Amino acid sequence: MKLPFLRTDPDDTRRAAEAALAQTEAKIADLERDRAAALLTENYAGAVDAIDQQLEAQRRAIAVHQDRIAAMVSRRRADDRVRLEREKAERIADTNKRLTNLQAAAKLVDEATAALQVAVHNLDRADAAVFGDLSRSYLSTRSIAALADRAAGPRDQPGINEHRRIIGPLRKIANGAPYGLAAEVEDRGRRLIEFMESEPVADPEPSDEAEQAA
Repeated sequence: MKLPFLRTDPDDTRRAAEAALAQTEAKIADLERDRAAALLTENYAGAVDAIDQQLEAQRRAIAVHQDRIAAMVSRRRADDRVRLEREKAERIADTNKRLTNLQAAAKLVDEATAALQVAVHNLDRADAAVFGDLSRSYLSTRSIAALADRAAGPRDQPGINEHRRIIGPLRKIANGAPYGLAAEVEDRGRRLIEFMESEPVADPEPSDEAEQAA
């Protein structure tokens, strides 16, 4: 196994192959000029035949260089696709880790909400034991805005929706069913991972040099 600093850069290898192709094309151009000049000589047959043999060899070399460059471009695209697939898998794995933290936080919220519901119901029972038989209901803990649960009165925007009820935010939580936030987060996370897994990896974009070589 070669050390990283001893490895050959694939781009350098491709550029060397492209340079060899250009040199071969230049040789063919020179040979074609020589052939045209040889045709005008008296003893042209032998000279033209020799040049034709060289041209044939150089044209075979052209085909080899072109095939070599095409193979390099194809290999580069395959390597890029492997890299993109690996990066996709890493993103999915990282998202799964983040989702685990999110689900744990949502579970804590569900547990806190359930505990709050129990605490508010206990507060109701304790409140009724102290203030339940008193006519001065304004002394009840129900007068606390966050725990309010009463019909709207004249002071609550008189003339507007007079039949609505005033319910405090803690009262809404206490009166509601368990929310199940963790289950919702788990479902959303599952759908996100399914979407990420199904999303196709785009074909690697070839460099301008690779496109010209292809």
